[in-house]
Amino acid sequence: MALYDYPHTGNYDQDLGFLIKKYQDLDDKYLTLLEIYEKVKKDIKDITLEQLQEWLDNGTFASLIDNYIFNGLPFNVLYPPNGFEPLIRYDTSESTREFNSKQLNKYINYLGTLESNNRGVIYFPKGNYFFSHPITINYKQIHLIGEGCALTNLIYTKPTGTFITVNGSSDNVLNYFKMSDMGINYTFIASSEFTSEGSVTNHLLDINYCQYSNLENLVFYYAYILVNLNNAYATRFINSQLMGSDKTIYGCNVINRVDSSVFTNVKATNLERPNDSIAFRIVGNASPKDIQLLSCETNGWRIGIQIDGALTNFPVNIMVKDTICDKFYYRGIRVSNMKGNKDIACLTIDGGWFQQNETLTNQNSSSSIELVECHGAIITNCQFSIYKNYNSITPLNIRNCRNILVNNNVFQNGYRLCYVNNGRFINITNNSFRSIDANNKEPACLFIDTLYSNFTSNLIDGYFSYWVMSLNSSNLLVVSLNNTNKSSIPNGYQLAGSNNVVENNITT
Repeated sequence: MALYDYPHTGNYDQDLGFLIKKYQDLDDKYLTLLEIYEKVKKDIKDITLEQLQEWLDNGTFASLIDNYIFNGLPFNVLYPPNGFEPLIRYDTSESTREFNSKQLNKYINYLGTLESNNRGVIYFPKGNYFFSHPITINYKQIHLIGEGCALTNLIYTKPTGTFITVNGSSDNVLNYFKMSDMGINYTFIASSEFTSEGSVTNHLLDINYCQYSNLENLVFYYAYILVNLNNAYATRFINSQLMGSDKTIYGCNVINRVDSSVFTNVKATNLERPNDSIAFRIVGNASPKDIQLLSCETNGWRIGIQIDGALTNFPVNIMVKDTICDKFYYRGIRVSNMKGNKDIACLTIDGGWFQQNETLTNQNSSSSIELVECHGAIITNCQFSIYKNYNSITPLNIRNCRNILVNNNVFQNGYRLCYVNNGRFINITNNSFRSIDANNKEPACLFIDTLYSNFTSNLIDGYFSYWVMSLNSSNLLVVSLNNTNKSSIPNGYQLAGSNNVVENNITT
């Protein structure tokens, strides 16, 4: 039954607090229908004894109470148990900010030290809650739950430092942290607070050494780093938004291990910082593995998704599926530096579309997907359609890579639609290449210093100088079963080096 189905007075917070306090005042062993009715009718209008009897008989009343108090879990910040004062909403005064900070930390510490602690929910009814000191969670199984990301807002009034920290360590790994249904932000980010780039270090949420974290239905607004995950095993980041500003460098920064984590339907937007900004950044000094980014969207960042093994062994088993990277300034997805895990790493980019920022004009200044020093990757079912400044972008850029499969993608327009440099075992098959820019005169696919590779069963149509070209001893390049619109591609192919095989190509 929905939260609002209970017939209440019109003051939701009052009724919620009433139900928690009054119902807990009654001893289950001595409950009678009349006792309940006498307590309820004082605060809940339009309820009859018969209706209450029916609710008791069929379990509805028990279910309602159970839902309202979160299965017996102890805290609503407006109606706390005896001995704790309620938080204050809407008041922006310094005294209120300090009071709320101290009270919320007191709630968290109380829940964390309960011997019977099995969940530890803290519920924030709708409203704006202001804090002037950071919130620190040192305990397991703490949940912060709001009434909705547009209704409940936790607002930090100090524009420097980290707002909320889940404070685990290698010696004390926490678990089952949850945060849902609220907005998290600073009151403002004044230019005067940031005298230099190096001083901008504020984070909205840090999760350190915690397993099984759930972040659901959240909006994070405007910080240097919005969400920072450090050894946050099995994180679920779901149905949320990351709102960047001209001061934001990372939307979600993943450092060290986040094994078995899933990011689903998370949208990161930043239209104000074209330089040095990354929506999703995955790096670390211990190799992350088994990570999925599903139906995520980036809009307006320099790099949409960066998976980088420069500081570590490359992340093992990464799935990026159904991604939208829009208005990026440099790379939609960038994957680099597999290093030590190059023989066992697995990367799949399956589905998505990419569109660079339309202000880019320099030739080859941007790529939709770039792989650098990667081994063992699949790129499939993606659409690379460039609609403006055709010559400013190379949709797929593969450098110093091995064992790469590019399959079932659509390439439309761009400067060198697919570029492979110093590759080994690169298989480009069943793709569609098209250009409508008569002035481009670049090959649809260009191989340089690339050995033991295939260009097979592709459809090529448009104004290309060559539909495939290889340079600098690109030996053993098998080019076969491609369907080419020969009339608009005057030179067909150019294959340098020995041992190239060209067969069964179809032209019209």
